Amino acid sequence: MTLHPQPVPLILIIDDVPANLDVMVDYMAREALEIRVATNGEEGLEIARSRRPDLILLDVMMPGMDGFAVARALKQDPHLRDIPLLFLTAKVEAQSIVAGLRLGADDYLCKPVSLPALRHRVMKQLGLEARCWA
Repeated sequence: MTLHPQPVPLILIIDDVPANLDVMVDYMAREALEIRVATNGEEGLEIARSRRPDLILLDVMMPGMDGFAVARALKQDPHLRDIPLLFLTAKVEAQSIVAGLRLGADDYLCKPVSLPALRHRVMKQLGLEARCWA
């Protein structure tokens, strides 16, 4: 009997602050995940279109194309619209949270985010929640 290895889930993190990217990548690197990063919305969309991620973590406040515009573009693309999307942002106002969820986000986490909570939500979105308790 030949066992086929499970594909490694790909996470795309889009955030314009390199320090935020470093913290998330370092923390999530403990898992069996492939992680790609983008420092702006346009680059994030380009990566998503070239190699469809299994999950996107997206900042809202970015210069140029903000996270809400990225989410709209993702949801309008038939090949990308069903990718789970988690906003990670310092925009904590109720109207921003509601706007993000209305755009189709699966979750909305406010910065500074608890890394264990982020890990749990990522693993749950990927269908790997059993690992959250390990």
